Amino acid sequence: MKIFFDNPHVLKLAARWRALSASEQRTLTWGAAILLPALIYLLLWQPASTALGKLHKTLPPLRAQLAQMKIQSDEVQTLRQHAQPAVLDGASMKKIVQNAATQEGWAAPAFMLELTEQNDVRIIAESIPFPRLLNFLRELDATHHIRVGTISVSPSSAPGLVKISGTLTSGAEQ
Repeated sequence: MKIFFDNPHVLKLAARWRALSASEQRTLTWGAAILLPALIYLLLWQPASTALGKLHKTLPPLRAQLAQMKIQSDEVQTLRQHAQPAVLDGASMKKIVQNAATQEGWAAPAFMLELTEQNDVRIIAESIPFPRLLNFLRELDATHHIRVGTISVSPSSAPGLVKISGTLTSGAEQ
């Protein structure tokens, strides 16, 4: 408290207050007593009261929305646990992978597909952009449940390109 009362600005205000007459001090005290509650009401209480009213109106719909989202989330989890992707035979898988590769602009001899004995599809590519390869594999998994069984990735002679050799398998078999 000593630091507060030693402040030069506080000392000047105290000196000004003492310089006022008793009636001036009383008038200022009564004015502050009347003005302070009005300012507190206008600057603090009234905006808080208005905001509280708005919250009371918007909170119940938001709570209902949250409850609905929790129900939907539980339903999604249940469906994910019970989802069984269709088992694709090798010929169907090869056709799907070939169509997806064609859409990427990949064709023989740079991108080749072979059917294996286990109804998997073997892929061999000489120079494929690595980010596009990842997107390609992710899209096959998301849309057709065709996943990477085994894969070998090695750098190609050109920067950003890779050589790949591996097998793709139906997602239901994993």
